[in-house]
Amino acid sequence: MRPGTLLRWGSTVLLVGLLVAGCAGAGGAGSTTAPAITVGALTGPTGMGLAPLMAGQPPSAGPAITVTLYATPDEITPQLVNGTLPLATIPVNLAAVLHAKTSGQIQLAAVNTRGVLYVVAKGAAATTIHGIGDLAGRTVWSTGAGTTPQYVMDDLLRGAGVTADVQYLSAATEVAARLAAAPDGIAVLPEPYVTTLMAKDPAIVPVIDLTTAWAQAHPDSGLVTGALVVNRAWADAHPDLFTDFLTRYQASIAFAVDHPDQAGPMVAAAGIVPDATTATAALPRCHLVYLTGAEARAAVQGYLSVLFAANPAAVGGTMPGDDFYRTLPG
Repeated sequence: MRPGTLLRWGSTVLLVGLLVAGCAGAGGAGSTTAPAITVGALTGPTGMGLAPLMAGQPPSAGPAITVTLYATPDEITPQLVNGTLPLATIPVNLAAVLHAKTSGQIQLAAVNTRGVLYVVAKGAAATTIHGIGDLAGRTVWSTGAGTTPQYVMDDLLRGAGVTADVQYLSAATEVAARLAAAPDGIAVLPEPYVTTLMAKDPAIVPVIDLTTAWAQAHPDSGLVTGALVVNRAWADAHPDLFTDFLTRYQASIAFAVDHPDQAGPMVAAAGIVPDATTATAALPRCHLVYLTGAEARAAVQGYLSVLFAANPAAVGGTMPGDDFYRTLPG
């Protein structure tokens, strides 16, 4: 996995269009239709908050919104760099990389996802592992060598003053298969792999939420892995469209958090997660949020500083400055 890439999801590209009622003026001669808002999203947790909006929930009037889903960061990055996509949901550290690559044109508008990584265990480990300190001397299977999962685990282990034998495998699917085949074991996996694996093997349970562990280790920061980014020039030129989208997006995330049973099928129907059962069960563990302003800045700065210390390239070579954070309308 390349630096800046948090997760890769095995999905194909899918185009989803949502036409929500809304015009610039009353119908009739001389009226004009409000321009559509184009959004890009990665499949997986960073895109989940868009699903209710794509399904028309909660109902709202406004310009049409077209959402294009991408399977990997490598597919969405060129669209953001060349300005084709004015808005997108991507990993926070990729946002920092693209901010640097575009000389500040890509800005962070909101945090949409806290951490989605969990330590899961099976067998005796499922009853003996309760916190990071309990991993001392244990073998842990994980994915993401040289990327965010490793930087997070290294930081948390170091902070707890313990050493574990973390063995990094090539993909989350390989980690899941290793744990499923073993009578006893410990692994680090992201959602929705955690939910999928638990459904196949009830003996596997989450024992440490790394988002909670991070909050304990870094109370002034946050494990914040997903963000909404905006193209600076587009936001400057279309403040009303930007404001409209933010309002509806915030409501969409709130709907997904408050109504996972209804939002799960929407997530699956959009192609963000393969099936409704998995989406519904995974949603509460995906930590969807809508953070802006000082709260988002503090969480992101602390998170990126840990990644920067581990590998400056993971955040674009330098820590982003104040212009990384979009000043929101109003």
